[in-house]
Amino acid sequence: MSALARYPVPQAVASGAIDKPRLYFRVEPTAVETKIQLVRFDGSNDWLSNAVELTGNADSKVGTGSMWIRFEGGDGVSQTIYRSDTGQVFIHKTTGNVIQIIGRNAVGDLRLQLDSNSTYTVASGIIHVCWAYDLGAGTGRLFVDDVDDLAASPTLIDDTIDYTDDGYGFGATELVGSNKITACVGQVYLNFAEFLDINDVDTRRRFISPNGVPVSLGSDGSNPTGTAPIIFFDGAVASWHTNAGAGGGFVENGEITDCGVYPQSLDFLQPLRGLEQGIVAGKVDEPRFYFDLEPVIIITAEENIWPIIWRRRRR
Repeated sequence: MSALARYPVPQAVASGAIDKPRLYFRVEPTAVETKIQLVRFDGSNDWLSNAVELTGNADSKVGTGSMWIRFEGGDGVSQTIYRSDTGQVFIHKTTGNVIQIIGRNAVGDLRLQLDSNSTYTVASGIIHVCWAYDLGAGTGRLFVDDVDDLAASPTLIDDTIDYTDDGYGFGATELVGSNKITACVGQVYLNFAEFLDINDVDTRRRFISPNGVPVSLGSDGSNPTGTAPIIFFDGAVASWHTNAGAGGGFVENGEITDCGVYPQSLDFLQPLRGLEQGIVAGKVDEPRFYFDLEPVIIITAEENIWPIIWRRRRR
């Protein structure tokens, strides 16, 4: 990526507070923090179901997932987050309050099991769960709130996970709606075709910001890899269940409802805070600052680099 050209800040923006400011720095593209819509599953009536095969679904040895969830009941009770009809793929909170990801082969043999090391209950508040695995390489990852939380001795056997099935459920089992979750959930990303090594912090930044809040995954969830995942639940409450991913819509059973947005506010300055000292992990080339500005000004970069917001550092 070429260095950024000089971007003068429009005088009218700062009401004369700036005298020909210029910024000289190089910025790598980064994900943008965003507010996400949370939807409520009430634990008694609500779940999503799909009684047909997901469009484009295929068995594989890899997967990547991400979601934001706040449990609002059911401590010590098994709660189904996602489950294929026959249970070959199963994501849930166990009776021991552990987050668990299960994968089986076509004959039902356990080939994947990732457990969180910590337990999560109503008292945990909202958490971000991110996981990835490549059974061919014997690799499994599980992070909660940007911290490695994979329990010891995960099951990672080189085999193909039977992702394809006759039905799928989110928030409960597909056919009968048992083991419902009592939770608020947002920005659910399920990718059964690609492995992202989230052990690398830069890769995790595709799902969670350094501030510990959501980042934009794109309207169809394609930002992390360039391809829409098979399931991506996000956006407005009324259309949340339709699945913005590639796999097709789900049926809303009961009525999921508005659980607010998360977070309530954003600190857009975080990506540039290191510039105040002249360093951002070695990605800045001779930064120079010739301004003391108020209010906020917006500098838009080229080459698909996200808009940058900067304001005077308060002392």
